Amino acid sequence: PLCRLSPDGRFVASLNALTITITCTTTLAVLNTVTLPSSLSKPLSNLSWSPSSTLLLVAGPDQIHAFSALDASVKATIENPSLEPGKSALICFGARDDEIIACSALGLKLSIYSLSSSTAVEIANPKFHQAGLASRSVALRPRTGHLAALTRSSGKDMLSIHDPRSRQIVRSWAADTVDAQGINWTPDGGWLLLWESPAHGHRLCVHTPDGDLFRTLDAESLSLSDLSPGIRLCQSSPDSALAALGDHSRTATIVTAGTWRRSLSLEHPSTIVPKDTLQVSQLYYFSFALTNVIQGMAGTA
Repeated sequence: PLCRLSPDGRFVASLNALTITITCTTTLAVLNTVTLPSSLSKPLSNLSWSPSSTLLLVAGPDQIHAFSALDASVKATIENPSLEPGKSALICFGARDDEIIACSALGLKLSIYSLSSSTAVEIANPKFHQAGLASRSVALRPRTGHLAALTRSSGKDMLSIHDPRSRQIVRSWAADTVDAQGINWTPDGGWLLLWESPAHGHRLCVHTPDGDLFRTLDAESLSLSDLSPGIRLCQSSPDSALAALGDHSRTATIVTAGTWRRSLSLEHPSTIVPKDTLQVSQLYYFSFALTNVIQGMAGTA
């Protein structure tokens, strides 16, 4: 039921009823078979790789297990990770192989477990804890591993940045939003992005890595109508030079990072009518630019 490609693309892990099979992607040879412990209750809700492609994580309703993919050098178990009824909404590796992040089913806390020290750091009141949405409450900064968390307490959105090793709070502040919908680091780790609910119009808050508010983009700065639907999804380009803002209309707005000014808007036509070669070529590049935004919207629908 679960099949995952390793981050480096070298292996595929397939979860069966009692085992995990690791297959080489180049030779299609089976490299290892991991037998799941009998104490791991069903159903199994998660299978994921560690950042280095050496460990595997498997989660059940009341246990989390980590295994070495190709040998038996590592085996770790976390009992009752949430201490709440229902399966955890989010379980994944953190910035390192020895770190596991789990969000409780009822949203009371976000737990960060250290496999090397057998300790846990808890962040109370993560804003999103529903299945499929819990990842919006946490973002890992590339390269440094700093963790940014979006929480909500007493009707107010809060942002916090946590140390990459101890996960203790480095800085915490009240977000300049009414109902924030997600946080993201740019791929180079240079900016932390926070966007407002579509119900409150276009609003994108751009923060520096230490948490200072650098700029707020609204409908006026994006050359959009105040009555237009707000941001539904925000995604940076792989080189961090651009950011795409998708809303509930057929328009995607491209913003230049660094200056954080609107670069252009791309509007998908309601009807695609092939014409001459030049116009078809322009339509092709427009569709390519919107692919990630549209796929992201479909994934969060």
